[in-house]
Amino acid sequence: MRRYVCLLAVAGFLGCDSDGPMFGDDGGLPDGGVFGGTGGAGGAGAVGGTSGTGGIVSVDDGGTDDDGGTDPVGGNGGSGGAGAGGAGGGTGGLATDGTRLAVCYSHADCTDPLRCSLYGNNAGFCVETCTDDKDCADIDGVETTCATSGNPRVCRVDCGDDGSMGACPDNMECVEIISGLPPLSTSTFRCQYPDGSGAKDVAAYGECDASRGDADCMADLGCQNETGMCVATCMDEGDCADPGTDATPTCDKPNILASEGTCGLQCADDKDCPGDLICQSPGLLGLGGVLMGMRCAAP
Repeated sequence: MRRYVCLLAVAGFLGCDSDGPMFGDDGGLPDGGVFGGTGGAGGAGAVGGTSGTGGIVSVDDGGTDDDGGTDPVGGNGGSGGAGAGGAGGGTGGLATDGTRLAVCYSHADCTDPLRCSLYGNNAGFCVETCTDDKDCADIDGVETTCATSGNPRVCRVDCGDDGSMGACPDNMECVEIISGLPPLSTSTFRCQYPDGSGAKDVAAYGECDASRGDADCMADLGCQNETGMCVATCMDEGDCADPGTDATPTCDKPNILASEGTCGLQCADDKDCPGDLICQSPGLLGLGGVLMGMRCAAP
Protein backbone atom coordinates (compact mmCIF):
# COMPACT_ATOMS: atom_id res chain seq x y z
CA MET A 1 0.00 0.00 0.00
CA ARG A 2 1.68 3.22 -1.12
CA ARG A 3 -0.76 5.66 0.33
CA TYR A 4 0.15 8.97 1.96
CA VAL A 5 -2.30 10.62 4.31
CA CYS A 6 -1.46 14.10 3.11
CA LEU A 7 -2.59 13.10 -0.37
CA LEU A 8 -5.67 11.04 0.40
CA ALA A 9 -7.97 13.64 -1.05
CA VAL A 10 -6.24 13.36 -4.41
CA ALA A 11 -5.74 9.59 -4.54
CA GLY A 12 -2.17 9.49 -3.21
CA PHE A 13 -0.24 8.29 -6.25
CA LEU A 14 3.54 8.41 -6.32
CA GLY A 15 5.70 9.22 -9.28
CA CYS A 16 8.86 8.11 -11.02
CA ASP A 17 11.01 8.77 -14.01
CA SER A 18 10.29 6.14 -16.63
CA ASP A 19 13.93 5.29 -17.20
CA GLY A 20 15.73 6.42 -14.07
CA PRO A 21 14.94 5.38 -10.52
CA MET A 22 11.70 6.71 -9.07
CA PHE A 23 13.45 8.46 -6.18
CA GLY A 24 15.76 11.46 -6.29
CA ASP A 25 19.40 11.47 -5.25
CA ASP A 26 18.49 12.48 -1.70
CA GLY A 27 16.12 9.54 -1.33
CA GLY A 28 13.15 11.91 -1.23
CA LEU A 29 9.68 11.35 -2.57
CA PRO A 30 8.91 11.54 -6.29
CA ASP A 31 6.52 13.97 -7.89
CA GLY A 32 4.94 12.27 -10.89
CA GLY A 33 2.14 9.70 -10.96
CA VAL A 34 2.54 5.96 -10.63
CA PHE A 35 0.17 3.17 -9.96
CA GLY A 36 0.40 -0.55 -10.48
CA GLY A 37 -1.48 -3.80 -10.67
CA THR A 38 -0.11 -7.13 -9.61
CA GLY A 39 0.83 -9.98 -11.84
CA GLY A 40 1.80 -13.50 -10.85
CA ALA A 41 3.58 -13.99 -7.56
CA GLY A 42 7.27 -14.88 -7.34
CA GLY A 43 8.24 -18.35 -6.24
CA ALA A 44 7.94 -19.00 -2.53
CA GLY A 45 10.69 -20.18 -0.22
CA ALA A 46 14.37 -19.57 0.17
CA VAL A 47 16.71 -17.76 -2.15
CA GLY A 48 16.88 -19.43 -5.52
CA GLY A 49 13.44 -21.05 -5.25
CA THR A 50 11.09 -21.84 -8.11
CA SER A 51 10.27 -19.05 -10.49
CA GLY A 52 6.93 -17.27 -10.27
CA THR A 53 4.44 -16.91 -13.07
CA GLY A 54 4.16 -13.27 -13.84
CA GLY A 55 5.24 -9.79 -12.98
CA ILE A 56 3.98 -6.59 -11.46
CA VAL A 57 2.61 -3.93 -13.77
CA SER A 58 3.44 -0.36 -12.88
CA VAL A 59 2.22 2.65 -14.79
CA ASP A 60 4.41 5.72 -15.14
CA ASP A 61 3.27 8.89 -16.84
CA GLY A 62 6.52 10.70 -16.24
CA GLY A 63 7.93 10.36 -19.79
CA THR A 64 9.14 7.86 -22.34
CA ASP A 65 11.94 5.37 -21.95
CA ASP A 66 15.11 5.63 -23.98
CA ASP A 67 14.30 2.59 -26.09
CA GLY A 68 10.86 3.94 -26.94
CA GLY A 69 9.12 0.87 -25.54
CA THR A 70 9.81 -2.78 -26.25
CA ASP A 71 7.46 -5.57 -27.08
CA PRO A 72 6.70 -8.06 -24.30
CA VAL A 73 9.01 -10.99 -24.28
CA GLY A 74 8.03 -14.62 -24.13
CA GLY A 75 7.52 -16.17 -20.74
CA ASN A 76 4.92 -17.06 -18.16
CA GLY A 77 2.79 -13.95 -18.30
CA GLY A 78 0.36 -13.10 -15.51
CA SER A 79 -1.70 -9.94 -15.27
CA GLY A 80 1.68 -8.24 -15.29
CA GLY A 81 1.52 -8.10 -19.10
CA ALA A 82 1.45 -10.70 -21.81
CA GLY A 83 4.60 -12.74 -21.74
CA ALA A 84 6.38 -10.75 -19.02
CA GLY A 85 7.87 -13.80 -17.35
CA GLY A 86 8.60 -14.07 -13.66
CA ALA A 87 12.28 -14.94 -13.62
CA GLY A 88 14.08 -15.75 -10.43
CA GLY A 89 13.13 -17.62 -7.33
CA GLY A 90 11.70 -16.94 -3.90
CA THR A 91 12.60 -13.89 -1.83
CA GLY A 92 13.44 -15.46 1.50
CA GLY A 93 16.70 -14.28 3.03
CA LEU A 94 17.28 -11.25 0.77
CA ALA A 95 19.76 -8.75 2.18
CA THR A 96 18.41 -5.44 3.47
CA ASP A 97 21.71 -4.00 4.72
CA GLY A 98 22.37 -1.57 1.87
CA THR A 99 25.08 -3.67 0.24
CA ARG A 100 25.18 -4.46 -3.47
CA LEU A 101 21.95 -6.21 -4.60
CA ALA A 102 20.26 -5.60 -1.22
CA VAL A 103 16.56 -4.77 -1.39
CA CYS A 104 15.83 -1.03 -1.48
CA TYR A 105 12.90 1.35 -1.78
CA SER A 106 14.92 4.57 -1.91
CA HIS A 107 18.52 5.68 -2.36
CA ALA A 108 18.72 6.13 1.41
CA ASP A 109 18.43 2.34 1.82
CA CYS A 110 21.80 1.81 0.10
CA THR A 111 25.26 2.39 1.50
CA ASP A 112 27.44 4.96 -0.28
CA PRO A 113 28.32 5.01 -3.10
CA LEU A 114 25.54 2.60 -4.11
CA ARG A 115 22.10 3.81 -5.14
CA CYS A 116 18.69 2.15 -5.61
CA SER A 117 17.75 0.90 -9.07
CA LEU A 118 13.97 1.18 -8.67
CA TYR A 119 11.15 1.21 -11.20
CA GLY A 120 7.41 1.34 -10.66
CA ASN A 121 5.62 -0.23 -7.71
CA ASN A 122 8.27 -2.82 -6.93
CA ALA A 123 11.34 -3.30 -4.78
CA GLY A 124 14.63 -2.21 -6.29
CA PHE A 125 18.21 -3.29 -5.66
CA CYS A 126 21.30 -1.41 -4.53
CA VAL A 127 23.80 -1.04 -7.35
CA GLU A 128 26.55 1.18 -8.70
CA THR A 129 26.00 4.57 -10.29
CA CYS A 130 27.22 4.96 -13.86
CA THR A 131 27.88 7.26 -16.77
CA ASP A 132 27.83 4.56 -19.46
CA ASP A 133 27.37 0.81 -19.85
CA LYS A 134 31.02 -0.06 -19.16
CA ASP A 135 30.50 1.04 -15.54
CA CYS A 136 27.94 -1.74 -15.00
CA ALA A 137 28.91 -5.32 -14.15
CA ASP A 138 26.79 -8.37 -14.96
CA ILE A 139 24.58 -9.76 -12.18
CA ASP A 140 24.29 -13.56 -12.00
CA GLY A 141 25.36 -13.72 -15.64
CA VAL A 142 22.70 -11.22 -16.76
CA GLU A 143 23.91 -8.10 -18.54
CA THR A 144 23.32 -4.69 -16.94
CA THR A 145 23.30 -1.32 -18.68
CA CYS A 146 23.42 2.29 -17.56
CA ALA A 147 20.14 4.20 -17.32
CA THR A 148 19.95 7.09 -19.76
CA SER A 149 18.29 9.41 -17.26
CA GLY A 150 17.97 9.90 -13.52
CA ASN A 151 20.07 11.74 -10.96
CA PRO A 152 22.26 9.94 -10.38
CA ARG A 153 22.16 7.45 -13.23
CA VAL A 154 22.34 3.87 -12.00
CA CYS A 155 22.89 0.44 -13.51
CA ARG A 156 19.75 -1.48 -14.46
CA VAL A 157 18.71 -4.78 -16.01
CA ASP A 158 16.72 -4.42 -19.24
CA CYS A 159 14.77 -7.66 -19.65
CA GLY A 160 12.91 -6.62 -22.84
CA ASP A 161 13.54 -7.95 -26.31
CA ASP A 162 16.47 -5.53 -26.71
CA GLY A 163 17.95 -6.80 -23.46
CA SER A 164 17.98 -10.14 -21.66
CA MET A 165 14.74 -11.45 -23.24
CA GLY A 166 13.05 -12.06 -19.90
CA ALA A 167 16.08 -13.36 -17.98
CA CYS A 168 16.65 -11.80 -14.55
CA PRO A 169 19.14 -12.25 -11.71
CA ASP A 170 18.24 -14.60 -8.87
CA ASN A 171 15.03 -13.73 -6.98
CA MET A 172 14.09 -10.93 -9.39
CA GLU A 173 11.27 -10.85 -11.90
CA CYS A 174 10.82 -9.09 -15.22
CA VAL A 175 8.23 -6.34 -14.75
CA GLU A 176 6.54 -4.16 -17.34
CA ILE A 177 6.83 -0.40 -16.96
CA ILE A 178 4.14 1.42 -18.94
CA SER A 179 4.95 5.03 -19.79
CA GLY A 180 2.32 7.55 -20.77
CA LEU A 181 -1.39 7.10 -21.33
CA PRO A 182 -3.16 5.17 -24.12
CA PRO A 183 -3.06 5.36 -27.06
CA LEU A 184 0.45 6.84 -26.82
CA SER A 185 1.73 4.63 -24.00
CA THR A 186 4.89 2.56 -24.43
CA SER A 187 6.28 -0.38 -22.48
CA THR A 188 9.73 -1.22 -21.21
CA PHE A 189 10.81 -4.15 -19.06
CA ARG A 190 13.08 -4.09 -16.01
CA CYS A 191 14.25 -6.71 -13.51
CA GLN A 192 13.11 -5.93 -9.96
CA TYR A 193 12.44 -7.72 -6.70
CA PRO A 194 8.72 -8.33 -6.02
CA ASP A 195 7.02 -5.51 -4.11
CA GLY A 196 7.18 -6.25 -0.40
CA SER A 197 10.60 -7.91 -0.52
CA GLY A 198 12.97 -7.11 2.27
CA ALA A 199 12.05 -5.69 5.65
CA LYS A 200 8.47 -4.32 5.67
CA ASP A 201 8.13 -5.73 9.17
CA VAL A 202 6.80 -2.84 11.29
CA ALA A 203 3.37 -3.61 12.73
CA ALA A 204 0.48 -1.20 13.34
CA TYR A 205 1.42 1.82 15.49
CA GLY A 206 5.13 1.07 15.10
CA GLU A 207 7.57 3.79 14.04
CA CYS A 208 8.42 4.22 10.35
CA ASP A 209 10.49 6.52 8.16
CA ALA A 210 8.10 8.42 5.87
CA SER A 211 10.94 9.25 3.46
CA ARG A 212 10.93 5.54 2.54
CA GLY A 213 7.26 5.56 1.64
CA ASP A 214 5.54 2.47 3.04
CA ALA A 215 8.69 0.32 2.81
CA ASP A 216 9.00 -0.12 6.60
CA CYS A 217 5.40 -1.20 7.21
CA MET A 218 3.85 -4.64 7.03
CA ALA A 219 1.46 -5.41 4.17
CA ASP A 220 -1.75 -3.35 4.10
CA LEU A 221 -0.23 -0.67 6.33
CA GLY A 222 1.14 2.70 5.30
CA CYS A 223 3.57 5.13 6.92
CA GLN A 224 1.65 8.22 8.03
CA ASN A 225 3.65 11.36 7.33
CA GLU A 226 2.20 13.35 10.21
CA THR A 227 2.87 10.84 12.99
CA GLY A 228 5.63 8.60 11.64
CA MET A 229 3.58 5.51 12.46
CA CYS A 230 2.56 2.49 10.40
CA VAL A 231 -1.22 2.70 10.22
CA ALA A 232 -4.16 1.02 8.53
CA THR A 233 -6.80 2.71 6.43
CA CYS A 234 -10.25 3.00 7.98
CA MET A 235 -13.84 4.03 7.44
CA ASP A 236 -14.46 4.55 11.15
CA GLU A 237 -12.85 3.87 14.55
CA GLY A 238 -14.07 0.29 14.52
CA ASP A 239 -11.56 -0.49 11.75
CA CYS A 240 -8.61 0.48 13.96
CA ALA A 241 -6.75 -2.00 16.18
CA ASP A 242 -6.59 -1.59 19.94
CA PRO A 243 -3.02 -0.53 20.85
CA GLY A 244 -3.21 -2.23 24.26
CA THR A 245 -2.64 1.08 26.06
CA ASP A 246 -4.83 3.96 27.27
CA ALA A 247 -4.66 5.64 23.85
CA THR A 248 -7.99 5.73 22.00
CA PRO A 249 -8.03 4.58 18.35
CA THR A 250 -9.45 7.16 15.96
CA CYS A 251 -10.12 7.26 12.24
CA ASP A 252 -8.52 10.49 11.06
CA LYS A 253 -9.84 11.79 7.74
CA PRO A 254 -8.30 14.59 5.66
CA ASN A 255 -11.58 16.52 5.41
CA ILE A 256 -15.24 16.27 6.39
CA LEU A 257 -16.22 14.89 2.99
CA ALA A 258 -13.68 12.06 2.94
CA SER A 259 -15.10 8.57 3.38
CA GLU A 260 -11.72 6.98 4.13
CA GLY A 261 -9.01 7.92 6.56
CA THR A 262 -6.14 6.40 8.51
CA CYS A 263 -6.02 5.08 12.04
CA GLY A 264 -4.57 7.27 14.75
CA LEU A 265 -4.18 7.14 18.53
CA GLN A 266 -5.74 9.93 20.56
CA CYS A 267 -3.84 10.57 23.78
CA ALA A 268 -3.58 12.86 26.78
CA ASP A 269 -0.09 11.95 27.97
CA ASP A 270 3.03 10.13 26.76
CA LYS A 271 2.22 7.16 28.98
CA ASP A 272 -0.92 6.57 26.89
CA CYS A 273 1.17 5.75 23.82
CA PRO A 274 2.65 2.38 22.90
CA GLY A 275 6.38 1.82 22.56
CA ASP A 276 8.53 4.92 22.29
CA LEU A 277 5.77 7.06 20.78
CA ILE A 278 4.99 10.36 22.52
CA CYS A 279 1.78 12.34 22.83
CA GLN A 280 1.93 15.49 20.74
CA SER A 281 -0.02 17.55 18.22
CA PRO A 282 1.12 16.56 14.71
CA GLY A 283 -0.71 19.57 13.29
CA LEU A 284 -2.81 19.60 10.14
CA LEU A 285 -3.85 16.44 8.34
CA GLY A 286 -4.06 16.37 4.56
CA LEU A 287 -5.02 18.98 2.02
CA GLY A 288 -8.18 19.84 3.90
CA GLY A 289 -6.16 21.19 6.79
CA VAL A 290 -8.02 19.25 9.50
CA LEU A 291 -6.40 19.72 12.91
CA MET A 292 -5.64 16.29 14.32
CA GLY A 293 -5.45 17.21 18.00
CA MET A 294 -3.27 15.25 20.41
CA ARG A 295 -2.02 12.01 18.86
CA CYS A 296 0.62 9.41 19.59
CA ALA A 297 3.50 10.03 17.19
CA ALA A 298 7.17 9.26 16.70
CA PRO A 299 9.52 11.53 18.67
